[in-house]
Amino acid sequence: MKLIRAAFLVGSMSENWLGGLNYFRNLFSALDEWPERSVDPVLVVGRKSEVKNYGEFKRFEAVRTACLDRFHPAWFLRRSMVKLFGCDLVLGAVLKRNHIDIQSHAPSVAWSSIPIATWLSDFQHVHYPNFYGRKELLLRDLSFRRAVRFGDAI
Repeated sequence: MKLIRAAFLVGSMSENWLGGLNYFRNLFSALDEWPERSVDPVLVVGRKSEVKNYGEFKRFEAVRTACLDRFHPAWFLRRSMVKLFGCDLVLGAVLKRNHIDIQSHAPSVAWSSIPIATWLSDFQHVHYPNFYGRKELLLRDLSFRRAVRFGDAI
């Protein structure tokens, strides 16, 4: 059986993102222990990501791309294209070049050449709106709506 190459967009792992590191640690551990393993996780990270934070993830293939490095010209190009055209051609090209079958934990865009399995992080803003500013509440709601509308699976 051919494994599905699933890109997990983890962006930039840093020591300030312990919740995210723990989440991925648990997710990948569960995928490893699944008896009918059909998913081959591929980490997609920025080139500037701190290598020391990937220690336990070294057993997985990692694709490094500058389009995930905040303020890099490739990052600006990617963001501009998503805003202007509703598609992520820059990241799509990186994923195609690396033979990715599906994206996970990726922002939902109106069109993608590679299917997106959308991930909804949490609903804290719904249950605890007083922890968020008005703008952040609106942006989170918009993000969730886009994920449901444009994602190929949740």
